[in-house]
Formats: sequence, structure tokens, C-alpha cells
Amino acid sequence: IKEFRDKECSGIIIDVRNNPGGVAMMAPAIAKEFCTENYNMGTQKGRDMTLKFPVFAQPKPYKGKVVILTNRTSASTSEIFAAGAQAKKFAYVIGETTAGMALPSVMVTLQDGSIFQYPVADFKTVDGKNIEGVGAIPDLKVSHTHASLAEGKDIFIEEAISHINSK
Repeated sequence: IKEFRDKECSGIIIDVRNNPGGVAMMAPAIAKEFCTENYNMGTQKGRDMTLKFPVFAQPKPYKGKVVILTNRTSASTSEIFAAGAQAKKFAYVIGETTAGMALPSVMVTLQDGSIFQYPVADFKTVDGKNIEGVGAIPDLKVSHTHASLAEGKDIFIEEAISHINSK
């Protein structure tokens, strides 16, 4: 990201399509590269704890356009990142509504070898939105069509480039 900033690129596309998530604190770690002020990306609340997702702005953030690509299988941390960036208005989200699976959870292996996963907290974005069961809703909804797939086109990328090149 710093190389793009130093080269003064007009835009960055961050593709979280088909990304199932991961370590939730990676969302603010990436978001910090684009922000001019500190803010809280969201809050995770459990029975006995509250965890904020602080974004610490960098002295020289990237100032070009940022587009985040999502689809229906973007989940968890990917959703937290997309919704948090959208709420702070440092990125434009293009694609499909995400999976709506942003609850932190724990997995345990049962005696029969099966795995049981259960939520341990709730997550809300900085603007108070609940992503669980709803998903992050893109600014511009885009889906592949039979024609675009047959032609080998990635209309998500095409729309992102069009947005970056617009005034």
C-alpha cells in the first residue's frame, strides 16, 4: 500500500471475494493505511467483555480511490473490513451483499469427532449496524451474468476500474 501511495496511483482495488475471513484485528490493521484520523471500526460485545476495533491513522495515508470487491462468500473479517471502510467513507464497495457471518465464534471437537461451532460475541460497525444475518451491502451491486462469464469478463474488476477512473 505504501508503494502505491509513493507512486501516486489513482486507485487501489482490494478483492475480498470468496474470502472467508480470519483474524478480525487485521481489518483495522489494513484500514489504518487509508485514514487521516483515528476511529473505531466497530465493537465486539460478549457476556463479560467488550472489544473495540481501533484504527490508528498513519501520518501519510494513501489518498487515492479505494474500491473493495465483495461477493456472497465474503465473510467474517472480510465483512468487518468492507462495512467498516464503507462507514468511514474511505472506500467504495462494489459487488454482492456479503455472507452475513460476522460473529466471533469458538469451535470445539466433540467426542464423536464432529466439530461444534458457537458464537461468543456480537459485532456492530462504528455506525451501529449489525452485519450478522444481513451482510455488508455494497454501494454498487454487481453480479456475474452468464454472458460475462462466457466472455471471460470480470465485471467486478471492470466496475472498480470504471469507478477509479471516474471524476
